[in-house]
Amino acid sequence: TQEIKNVQGKIQAQSLEMELEITLKEAVKGCHRQLVINDPKACEECINLKPVNRMQCTTCRGVGYFTVDRKVEIDLPRGLFDGMEIRRTNQGKWDMRAGTYGDLILKIKLRPHPVLGVIDKDITINVPVTLYEAMLGAEIEIPTATGKVVMKIQPLTQPGRVYRLKGLGLAGADQLVTVDVLIPSQLNGEEVKLYQKLKELSKEKNPREALFAAAQTSV
Repeated sequence: TQEIKNVQGKIQAQSLEMELEITLKEAVKGCHRQLVINDPKACEECINLKPVNRMQCTTCRGVGYFTVDRKVEIDLPRGLFDGMEIRRTNQGKWDMRAGTYGDLILKIKLRPHPVLGVIDKDITINVPVTLYEAMLGAEIEIPTATGKVVMKIQPLTQPGRVYRLKGLGLAGADQLVTVDVLIPSQLNGEEVKLYQKLKELSKEKNPREALFAAAQTSV
């Protein structure tokens, strides 16, 4: 490969790129990682031999070097997000040609969460609520990347309404809570009577009238 030189004409150490998978909680709060990097080390048995003689070396089998594991401690800040790149100067792999360590470039990848999603830097979740909670309003617990919070559902909340929890997303973004209103799967006799009574008391117009009105304009 072609050697890369800086403005002084010295060989620049090549950077090492690594993908680092983290959880949503780690992305929001920051985290600590211990990485293992394989550094090349010149073989002392054949370093001063000519290439043709180096092939006889039993220590490195003619390669001229072997690898040594090195542990690197990395503290990652809060506010990480998917695709983010973090550079750590001189913490990458040892470059024998340059005689120094290259930079370490970490590419952040978010691990899928069982209930939370991510759109750009916003965290998303669909939360089921009962018909009664949607109609009357309620305070419900919502899962977040770092635990849970209590969120207030406004009375007469419609299905699909999105509530925004400020600052609970990635890198200071928000968490978007979409409400799914659950319709009861079964009713007992008393509940049927109560719903019948509510139907009689309701002053809601036929919700399908607008559909027929719109259909007439296209005739």
